[in-house]
Amino acid sequence: PAAELRKRLATASAEELMAKSSSGQTVAHVLVASLYSGKAGDISRLEPWSHPGTETRYRHAITNRLAQPMLPMLAAVLKTQPALARAADAHGVTPLHLAALLG
Repeated sequence: PAAELRKRLATASAEELMAKSSSGQTVAHVLVASLYSGKAGDISRLEPWSHPGTETRYRHAITNRLAQPMLPMLAAVLKTQPALARAADAHGVTPLHLAALLG
């Protein structure tokens, strides 16, 4: 799925990249949000812990692995359409806000 998404983003027109959902989100909002997965905590809790104190590192390993294919896609989209970084959704939230919030 990541390869297909990467190909679609690479061939998208400026108009397609700037399109907003009904809630005002752009592709940049979605890609930034995908860099953080709240589900990583759920996934990591499925694994029994043999070494107490390693939960955070394990969770970050999962989150980072999920985000790996998204970083280059986000960079490519923002290189093509830098205005997307400041495009506000219906609540005034920009991808920059999301990046700061999600860390």
